[in-house]
Amino acid sequence: MKKSKTFLIKVSLEKNEIRPEDVFEIKRVRNVKKGERLLVYRRKKYAEEKMLELQKQEEITGQREERSAMVAAEAQKIKDQSQLEREEAKLEKEYSLKIKLEEAKSNNKVREINQEGYWQERLLTKQLEEVDGDGNPIDKPKTFQDPAEAATRINE
Repeated sequence: MKKSKTFLIKVSLEKNEIRPEDVFEIKRVRNVKKGERLLVYRRKKYAEEKMLELQKQEEITGQREERSAMVAAEAQKIKDQSQLEREEAKLEKEYSLKIKLEEAKSNNKVREINQEGYWQERLLTKQLEEVDGDGNPIDKPKTFQDPAEAATRINE
């Protein structure tokens, strides 16, 4: 049982193994065997063309993916760089604030020392102004001219 050329053409066209323009060319051939050979040839040629087209599409897709990966890597690099810059700025600010804090602490300490010195000076001045009943300043260290008297201290 031999299949007709028209049936083979119809099946090939339905399976998308040949193009519509190939159908017209195969139908113009009067010899069935030559028509079948032309059909087989057109199937192979169309399959090869499809394969080449598929390879090109895969190549294009690969290039797109490669470019996309490069862009993503560049974006990641920029992101990392900006993160590093933010961290550096943060550390700089932190260092600056620590320096300001230390300066403020030292200024406060200097003010405390100045105030303490001021109040000690005031206290000394007040003590020097105060005198006891003999006219001697209170809390003034007593010095003795005679070493014998110095050894025997008499409290009055």
